[in-house]
Amino acid sequence: MAEENTAEQFVGNAIRLYSRYADRKTMPTNRRVFLESIVDKRRDPITEASFTPNEIIELSKLVSNKYSPLHEKTDQYATYLQNELTSHAAAVKAKNRDKMMYPEFVAQYQKDLSAINSFRAGKLTQDFLALASGEQTPARDSAMRYASTAGKNLQDAFNIKPYITYSDYGQNRDEVTAAHSTASTDPRAMLRTTLGQFNYAVDPKTGGLVVTDNYDFNASNLAAGQPLSETNLPEELGGGLYSVIRQYAGQVLPPGTGRPVRVQTNALAPPIQNSFVR
Repeated sequence: MAEENTAEQFVGNAIRLYSRYADRKTMPTNRRVFLESIVDKRRDPITEASFTPNEIIELSKLVSNKYSPLHEKTDQYATYLQNELTSHAAAVKAKNRDKMMYPEFVAQYQKDLSAINSFRAGKLTQDFLALASGEQTPARDSAMRYASTAGKNLQDAFNIKPYITYSDYGQNRDEVTAAHSTASTDPRAMLRTTLGQFNYAVDPKTGGLVVTDNYDFNASNLAAGQPLSETNLPEELGGGLYSVIRQYAGQVLPPGTGRPVRVQTNALAPPIQNSFVR
């Protein structure tokens, strides 16, 4: 670590003193992970074991809620796919080659329809994430153009990328500040102030949601006024000294040198909330 100035020495000593006497078993998740990483200098992956059961449930909700606006559009797209597949099956039965689809179109339509049916049943799959993100193939591009209603391009709705940003948490600035300056245990606040922004996918073997990220401290986030995701120290350390704490942490864990994050639900991909299931 680079040579510390007087303020940084004070903050470093205060953090180490707090770590020595604080009860790790009862402190909020974001503080514990911070101390493990900055004071204990752990570099092993942060996994689901680092979070409480309620935080893991909230993680599933956070991801699944991103897709609630797609119900109407997936219904529209699924209706088109089903009609086309039914027409194709009738053409095959009648041996009418003029009405049959290309094999790659049939395969894509079946794949998308299966992904949508899983989504309707309350389960996310990697195929659905690809569909929802707007990933295009010739067959899918053609299907979406024909499935679109007048003046409404269906493709425009499928633009949900598989990552969480700060806006997805839906918390205002006061709530974020509270999470940093108090012993908040709100599950969503803990996720925001520990994971922040992250990528996710669905494990094809387990069907579980997998979150990947790197736990480090990017000074540019502070300069840009971005919500800060990694640290939540006691109020006496987190007020006017907060920027110095960030600077200190950025020396210990600068970008690219942090702990890997791999959090898995170890269950089916996140259940879509009942209020969203059609």
